[in-house]
Amino acid sequence: MDKSTGSLIENVFEQRIRASDRINQEFKATQITSGASGVLAYQAENPVEWDRTETLPYVDPTGAGFGDVELTITFTGDGTQEFPFVFPATDIRFNGTDEASKPVFREGGWWWKFGNWTGERVQIQHYDRPQLETMTDAHVTKWVIRFYYWGNVSYRVKLGARGTCGGTISVARTM
Repeated sequence: MDKSTGSLIENVFEQRIRASDRINQEFKATQITSGASGVLAYQAENPVEWDRTETLPYVDPTGAGFGDVELTITFTGDGTQEFPFVFPATDIRFNGTDEASKPVFREGGWWWKFGNWTGERVQIQHYDRPQLETMTDAHVTKWVIRFYYWGNVSYRVKLGARGTCGGTISVARTM
């Protein structure tokens, strides 16, 4: 009997082994919350500066046309949990990499914007919108970013996701 805990020595050893296993698992997996809180959250991120970079074809800002881009972001879980909770953290920049290159939410509107109406500009219709129709696979979650553009526009995307299981994340242009 252990005098400090009042438990059998076997139980004390078992508790300490479980605690060390939990700590070992926490060190192996990238996460943003500790196991002591009861919630494990894993960060999925690729070891590159930008996951996708593209310079788009010029579209005359004074004309009637516009460019249309759709990006599909896919999180594939590691198989340890079916239908995990996953939250995207996508960083998209237009015509540069500084803070001024980030889109801003339009006051009084329902979309994101970048640029001004006399030159290069971007209007984001969907930003990390979940694709509910793709939720038939227990380990795959998808989101969409869709934007229209005018003028000379290039974009960069850095992906990230936090979820209740580990996994990989990727982006593909689908339009």
